[in-house]
Amino acid sequence: MVATAKDNQGAEDLTLDQLADIYGGSVNTWPDGGRLRLVLRPPRDSDTVLLKGISPALDRTVTRAQRRKGMVVAMTDQDSAEMIENTEGAIGTSLLSLIVAEKRNLRVLAIDGVAPSVQAMQNGRYPYFKTFRLVIPPRPGGPTQLFLDFMRTPVAREIIRKNGSQAL
Repeated sequence: MVATAKDNQGAEDLTLDQLADIYGGSVNTWPDGGRLRLVLRPPRDSDTVLLKGISPALDRTVTRAQRRKGMVVAMTDQDSAEMIENTEGAIGTSLLSLIVAEKRNLRVLAIDGVAPSVQAMQNGRYPYFKTFRLVIPPRPGGPTQLFLDFMRTPVAREIIRKNGSQAL
């Protein structure tokens, strides 16, 4: 998902075309005239792969942005959130679960009129999300098994939901 600092009042909603224009460099100001600063992720990062997979235009423009000299690149999810929070006019990718769980000073932007939420992801209205999987040994035991048992409980599912994700 795409985020900006909460106090950046430049935009609430972007179209896919506007997002492609931002990454392509043809749009470098917010609607209120403030400077827009793009925070990128590394080329093979899952955020970048997901963003490029949204549309052919984003595939081209994200690739173009990564080739421009002097671009800011955040190596981790936390680095990205911190850079977006602390750089005036910044925009970049983040995770709803990270923003909620870490109480980040970030605001997620709607895409084509649909804001990211657990409900919007569940009903298919917001298709831009990552799937996380647990990789475990064939016969987990001890703490691993206790963790897996907990993850299957209603309590765990509620914790996951409250933190901006959904459990399958």
